[in-house]
Amino acid sequence: MPKSFFISGLLIILVTFAGCNMAKTYLKQGNYDASVKIAAQKLQRNNKKKKMILILEEAYPKAVDADLDRINSLHAAGQPDRWDEIFLIYTNMNERQLKVERTYPLVVDGREVMFQHVNYNQKVNEAKVKAADYFFNHAKYLMTLNDKFSYRQAFDEFLKAQNYTGTYPDADLYMDTCYEKGLTNLILISVNSTPFQLDKDFMINLIDFPTSQLNSFWFNYYTTDQLNGRYDVYVNITLTMVDVTPNSNSVREYTESKKVEDGWEYKLDADGHFVTDTLGNKIKVIKYKTISCTIAETRQFKIAHIEGSVNYIDGQTRQIFKSVPVAADHTFEHYFSVDRGDQDALSNDTRTKLRTRPVAYPSDIDMIYAANSTIRDVIFNVLMDNRGFIEVNY
Repeated sequence: MPKSFFISGLLIILVTFAGCNMAKTYLKQGNYDASVKIAAQKLQRNNKKKKMILILEEAYPKAVDADLDRINSLHAAGQPDRWDEIFLIYTNMNERQLKVERTYPLVVDGREVMFQHVNYNQKVNEAKVKAADYFFNHAKYLMTLNDKFSYRQAFDEFLKAQNYTGTYPDADLYMDTCYEKGLTNLILISVNSTPFQLDKDFMINLIDFPTSQLNSFWFNYYTTDQLNGRYDVYVNITLTMVDVTPNSNSVREYTESKKVEDGWEYKLDADGHFVTDTLGNKIKVIKYKTISCTIAETRQFKIAHIEGSVNYIDGQTRQIFKSVPVAADHTFEHYFSVDRGDQDALSNDTRTKLRTRPVAYPSDIDMIYAANSTIRDVIFNVLMDNRGFIEVNY
């Protein structure tokens, strides 16, 4: 037998054995629904498997009874929101029955295994209508609580009611109201609390973000006032410190050396006599010398440092409920080199460095403005990282 056929056959046996074991394990654990689904899936492929038929024969009635017990328990509790779960149970019972019936005919030891067919359609439709009515009426009640979280929950329940039956003509109007009142609006504001006079464009650029990346279904961010100051959260990006170091430089010296040819000389023996070859000619040897060159590498250096915070302020209480510090640096750095000695001792990389020249230091204000884009990226990351916190609390 070819090896590939043997391996394929072995895999089929192992998968079948594993499926049987899983179905049996679920049955013993009382997870009858899972046991039925595995057995039905296997029997749809091959409805001659005796072990699977026996598992299905035991598990299916128990799965039905377990679901009916749960439905009776829900009715006994009498909770008005029970119909959503009841709808899901009846829907699952109907789907499970269809899966089992696709395995027919089932025969084991000469007898046919068949289960009573139940028409669940009426039960499913009844639960669907009652679930929709509950969600619609409960959503209307939630609207009377007049808070954002209730409006959001009401929106979801109106949507569920619509998805169930779609027979509520006023649902769309209610949902529009819920969305409007459940929405959290946030505005980004840049504040300069430093001694530096930073112009309007500088401050606007700090918050000039693509708000589409910050927005979510219930949260809208603004960078300009479009709601006449009526915002749920004010996000103040406040700069508190701007500092620029003086122009500075440091020098590092290092030396590179290399051995090069320096003519020739006759080879001498230990006694100082000329050494000759087999023909009597004096043997010449190349002389070497070491050359070196010292490099003075100057580093021009300057840093602009900006600090501040991203403050989340409640629109009603005007209190800060979250503050995140931010800081960023912009660094000016330039190297140039001069040599002292024999340039032939230098590597190619070092020769390249000698081509650089000192440059003028940027002004303090240029450094500060160059730091704008750096601190802006930091601020944006803070806003993105805290979206989850805001959405949980607002």
